[in-house]
Amino acid sequence: MDFDSEFGPAGAPNPGVRERVSPEEGLALLLDDAESQHIEATQRAVGRASRITDAIELAAANPWIYAGVARDAVAIAERAAVFEIAARLHLPEPQVRGMVSVVRIARADLPALWAVACKGFAAFAYVEGAVAAIVALRPAPGADQATTAASADAIATFDAKVAEVASALSLTAFRARVRRLVEQLAALLGVDAASWRHATAMTERRVIVEPSVDGMSWVGALVPTVKAVAFMRRLTATAKHLPKVERH
Repeated sequence: MDFDSEFGPAGAPNPGVRERVSPEEGLALLLDDAESQHIEATQRAVGRASRITDAIELAAANPWIYAGVARDAVAIAERAAVFEIAARLHLPEPQVRGMVSVVRIARADLPALWAVACKGFAAFAYVEGAVAAIVALRPAPGADQATTAASADAIATFDAKVAEVASALSLTAFRARVRRLVEQLAALLGVDAASWRHATAMTERRVIVEPSVDGMSWVGALVPTVKAVAFMRRLTATAKHLPKVERH
């Protein structure tokens, strides 16, 4: 049985001409096209993050565009650029800032993985996960030269290894590989496993607002346990000092 396909021969003068192919050939064409579109979409998404970062850095390098000769012109220009980008792309400003931070770190510390992503073979989420993970490999403030060098070597090794496998793994599998690799490299640096897990968890801090019904919402926060306990104690103490009619 033949399969009607809208795919014309490569380079055909009229690509809209239909030709009859077998179901097997039609399936191969559809899957190849889907894969190509996926790579192109990934490349565009990473490219968007890259262009956003370039725009903010250009604004910071030429603050007069937004801020004239005002004091703190660079900071003002960066904030203005973030605001304009968020407005144009309908993105929250924190998301824009987070995206820029990831791009800057990836360019500086994970050049191999960033190159893979720019070619469309690793989604931006892969880069975000890798950037968050290398927190555990960074030296402590004031570390000596040998420790700093060892940390840089560990991050370079991490970059090379994750860049090699990123295009072949699902995001879930990639995150698991990243976690195991960082654990191994952190152990070589003498970083305690519990400290590494806490440092990694700290990168996931966030506040979530989930709308409910009747004008109500749930608010949740992922924060260090010490701060969570302190928050609850303060909230409880404040509530106890309120009249009962104001506690509800």
